[in-house]
Amino acid sequence: GGEVWPSSLVPLLAAHVVHGDDQLRWERRLVRLRRRWMLPSGKSGSASLALAAAVACQATLSDHAWHESAEEEEAVGRLEGQLKAASPQPMDPVSQEQLAILGAYRPLLPIVEKWSTLEQWRQAFAAEQRRIAGSPAKQPTIGKHWPFWQLWRLAVEEPLVERSLREQFGAAYAASSVSGAVRAMYEHNPYPKWSWMHPPMEWPSQLFDWLKAKGWKQPADWPLKSLERPRVLVAGCGTGHWLTHFARHYSARADIWAMDLSVSSLSFAARKAAENGLTAVHFVQGDILAIPEQIRNQGPFDFIEVGGVLHHLREPLEGWKRLVELLRPGGAMLVALYSKIARSRSVDPCRDFARAGTYNAESANSLRRYRHDVHGQVDLGSEWAANIVTSKDFASLNAVRDLCLHIQETQYTILDIEEMLRTLGLQWLQMAETVQEDKQQRFRKQFGVDPFSPEAIPKKWHEFEQQYPTTFLGMYEFFVQRQH
Repeated sequence: GGEVWPSSLVPLLAAHVVHGDDQLRWERRLVRLRRRWMLPSGKSGSASLALAAAVACQATLSDHAWHESAEEEEAVGRLEGQLKAASPQPMDPVSQEQLAILGAYRPLLPIVEKWSTLEQWRQAFAAEQRRIAGSPAKQPTIGKHWPFWQLWRLAVEEPLVERSLREQFGAAYAASSVSGAVRAMYEHNPYPKWSWMHPPMEWPSQLFDWLKAKGWKQPADWPLKSLERPRVLVAGCGTGHWLTHFARHYSARADIWAMDLSVSSLSFAARKAAENGLTAVHFVQGDILAIPEQIRNQGPFDFIEVGGVLHHLREPLEGWKRLVELLRPGGAMLVALYSKIARSRSVDPCRDFARAGTYNAESANSLRRYRHDVHGQVDLGSEWAANIVTSKDFASLNAVRDLCLHIQETQYTILDIEEMLRTLGLQWLQMAETVQEDKQQRFRKQFGVDPFSPEAIPKKWHEFEQQYPTTFLGMYEFFVQRQH
């Protein structure tokens, strides 16, 4: 008791996963607050609907990743059973509060989808959306019920839209047992579940002007039709975060195709694309190791993006080769791969800790226990644990599963990548501008060249990474061009 929660926090908690240096402290505060609501003792158990709904939004965005005691779990089961048996009216304040409290622990769609009053709730949500949309731009439009309907949108409406979108993809297919296992992982747990985008950046209006700034050199016989309307493939688009950002800039002037193993991920990506008005993007379910005819018939592609995908294949080099075959000679590719050097300092200790325990990546309860045990390692002074809990990928269950308990992962050094480029007939262009600013400055000082210039060759980056092993904690992200 006694903690003050300013109303200004409500929109933040309702819209964005909290992560960063204070992630663990914030999570523990939210867990204490949630517990007081689920196990009330006197006045401290009463919940403000706005705050309870905002905390439930935060829990939903994090895939209900927070630790819960056995006592809480028992109380959650009772409330879950009570609400499943009910069919309350939409504006019933008691039911809204109960849904908000339960939403801080569990997904709500399985609770409400059998209600006889579900359609009335959906109509009430739609009416609230129309009210906000119709309000004058300069007047406050949120109101006291907004956090609850934000929770309803996240936990009920969006999953229902994705369920309807699944039908357009048909039966999911994977080329190998490993691909099938990876696909199954993302079917149940699409990653990343994202809720917002960076504002549009000042990219050149034409795709190839953007690529020229990355070192791409236009071949003399490059087709005019490719310059006027390039064909783009996003291979392994996942839930579409990079795809949507890219398509927002270029979908009006390019034909963009997006492929992924997981129908759940594609449905999420298609929903986000539609929400952003990007109706011209073509989505296809398929495996990079067995590229579907629908994609092959669209080739050759002028630009292919494959970010964070190849290292999850059974045969990464073979998958990369199949994409290169789809790339027009002289075409460009943006690739992202895991760094062996960086992950040995950050992720490998987490994976070792997971292997040493009895954790099941398919069980939400087991993953919650894993996160709780890693938090315990922070309290014991573990450096690797203190580093990993500040990552946004430790803030949600799906991300933790992807980060620490993935069933298939290959890591590389830049010299490994350089060798693969030679094998594939690809020419290094430059590292992508995702390197932290302090590392960029150190690179300039050490080598006397711009880190994103043609002179910043792979060998220099390898030397730099050995000195600064956390440079590529996320991934290597780099541009290459198919030899003409």
